[in-house]
Amino acid sequence: MQEAIFSGLVIGSIYALVALSFSIIFATTNIVNFALGEMVMMAAMVALTTIVTLHWPVVSGIFAAILVVLILSYLLQIIALKRLQRVDESTAFMLTLAAGIILNNAALLIWGDKPFPFPNLLGDRILFHVGKLAVSQQGLGVILAALILMIFYDWFQRNTLIGKAMMATALDREAASAVGINVKMVHTIAFSLSGLFAASAAFLITPFTFASYYMGTDIGLKGFAAAILGSLSRGRGAIIGGLIFGLAEAILSYLFGSNARDPLLYMAFILVLIFKPTGLLGVSKWQRVA
Repeated sequence: MQEAIFSGLVIGSIYALVALSFSIIFATTNIVNFALGEMVMMAAMVALTTIVTLHWPVVSGIFAAILVVLILSYLLQIIALKRLQRVDESTAFMLTLAAGIILNNAALLIWGDKPFPFPNLLGDRILFHVGKLAVSQQGLGVILAALILMIFYDWFQRNTLIGKAMMATALDREAASAVGINVKMVHTIAFSLSGLFAASAAFLITPFTFASYYMGTDIGLKGFAAAILGSLSRGRGAIIGGLIFGLAEAILSYLFGSNARDPLLYMAFILVLIFKPTGLLGVSKWQRVA
């Protein structure tokens, strides 16, 4: 059980990053970016190509992957938000879904359907033992890296002018614009931060799962479910939802096996939403807050 809990914290930290990526965009634009899982996949595949195939330095490969995701996020923001000005939000949702399908098929054409091993960027030696639990450098590194990124976002949001502008936009977009906040700039920053965290999640999860064109579907679905579980409209809620989702996944796998894990996980998820439709930390009537 100790190993299951530690594994749950590791994978939950990654789900928390993806959930936070969903939350950042939803809070400021009221759009669910269904292409987010494919952003994770693209970051993994670009990093794999630059680091493993082209033998770039690790830092350069990571930077290239982040840059690609930021460019894709910016293009998606322009398309989705421009479209949103003329149609309802459900159409913008469909645009992000279509973008995800395009990215998925593009990755299949470029890299093929074979999964590729991804280098462990954090090291694989055992640091120490807690009872029968062997705490690895990789596992602890994932938790710490995700924690640092999430603390940075919380600090950024509450202690910088841009972060406060994002919070104001999340509370009331029209009022924020009326008092002089550049809402378009806020949207650009939100998509950029979301892309940054999605790319970071890719570097952390791919050593466990291999890099492939289809990896974005699973991580995107679970990250989205985790965001809804905690609160899609609140960053801290999304983070907590990610941690809970990861812990539940690992514990269910330990108790019932990997085949029964996902059905039981989503059944529990649905039960929670029946009694708490806005998420564990959500506010009533889907009021969007930071």
